[in-house]
Order: sequence, then structure tokens, then C-alpha cells
Amino acid sequence: MEPMAARLGKDGNRQALAHFITSSPWDPAQVRARPAWRMHEAIDPEALIIEDTGFLKDGGASACVSRQYTGTAGKVTNCQVGVSLHLVHDHASAAVNGRLFLSASWDPASPDADVDKVARRGRCGIPAQAGHVEKWQLALDMIDETRSWGVGVPLVAADAGYGGAAAFRHGLEERKLPYEVGISSRDTAHPADARIVQPAYAAPDGHRECSTPSLHRA
Repeated sequence: MEPMAARLGKDGNRQALAHFITSSPWDPAQVRARPAWRMHEAIDPEALIIEDTGFLKDGGASACVSRQYTGTAGKVTNCQVGVSLHLVHDHASAAVNGRLFLSASWDPASPDADVDKVARRGRCGIPAQAGHVEKWQLALDMIDETRSWGVGVPLVAADAGYGGAAAFRHGLEERKLPYEVGISSRDTAHPADARIVQPAYAAPDGHRECSTPSLHRA
């Protein structure tokens, strides 16, 4: 809103513009698609990066605000979290899609729903059908939407917050998209043909017989 208001000069009213955009009946997909087309042509992207950002808040009136972890603060704190997609090249980048993360506390269908937050949904303009969706699923949904605009995705890159979700990686593979994602140092891997076996173990006299499962190639 600030750049738009500045271009309008003395006729620019940031607050009025904010209310106008917030209450607009336009399809937001069309608003997002136009800059995505322009930036795709201007940047000639080498990758699509998935990122989430925390917007720190003091109060609880903003839509989807709750106590949750954000890398912005490096801790659990009161904030909103937005998931975004960025077209990138080594010389430039541009955000082309985004979603506000709705935590389970804002979802009336969730067992973790907060009564006060659910009561504020209408005042915040949250659609009745909007529920809690994991961040990795938001990312996949936005990738599908961005591709539907005709914006090519040469490579998907994300940190371990997304790469650690097997369903996210499988979703990219189902879409036949190449990817580079982070994983936790605690993750393990084994050959696809490995099978869990539990060989018999003969314990020394006086001890209970037991066995230890291990991975073996089929």
C-alpha cells in the first residue's frame, strides 16, 4: 500500500487503500498472476524457492495470529506466519504467491481450536471453508496454482521445514518436479530393496533371549 499511496501523491491515502484492497471482491489469483508473468519473463528463474516468514504481533486481533514458532524471531512467539513462493535467479528474486498459515487453534473443526480465536474468524474476514492446512500442503497448492498460470517451475528448493515432510517430497515427485530440499541431521536412509528382519539371538545362560531388528538387502 505504501508505494501505491506514494505514487498517488497527495491523493494517496494508505489506510483507505488498505481497506479498499481488503474488502475488494476481485479474484486475488488474477492479481497474483499478472506480476508472476512479468517477473518470470524479467528474471528467467532457475528455481522456485519456498519460504515462510513470521510477522510479529503484540496483540491477538489480527487474522491467524497465535503463539507459534517462527524463524524470524528464532523462537515460539506471538505472530502470524505466511508461506510464500519466490522465483529466483542469481541476479534477482521476486515473490509471486503467498498464503497466510491458519494454525489449528483458528480451525473450529480441530480438537485444538481456541474458542476466542474461532469467534474472531468472521471479524477477520476468514472464509467459513478455510481450515488448518500444513505449510507443506499450502506450498504444493500454491505450486499448482502458479503452474496453472503458465509460470514454469524449473526446480523447487526449500529448507528442512518442508524437506522433512515425506508427503511434500512425494507430492513434488508426483508432479514430476525436480527439487533440492533440506533434511534433518537425524533422518536416516536405506536402499529401496532393504527389508526389516529380526534374527533370533541366543542369549548367554541366565539371560532372557531377545532379538534386535536390523535392515538387510532383499
